[in-house]
Amino acid sequence: MATLDSTEVESREGHLVQEWLPLGAVAAADLRPFAVRDVLANVRYEQVRHLVVDGWPE
Repeated sequence: MATLDSTEVESREGHLVQEWLPLGAVAAADLRPFAVRDVLANVRYEQVRHLVVDGWPE
């Protein structure tokens, strides 16, 4: 488990928005790349060892 020194996420790029989401809300979020979103939305994400995305990057 990681310990964070701050709960505020600040973007260095003004066109990006960063927010903390509860894991239950990840599946419905526009989180990209979608493959990462799908892994995080999976309740067994702790067991994932490798992420392979076919055709990415295109």
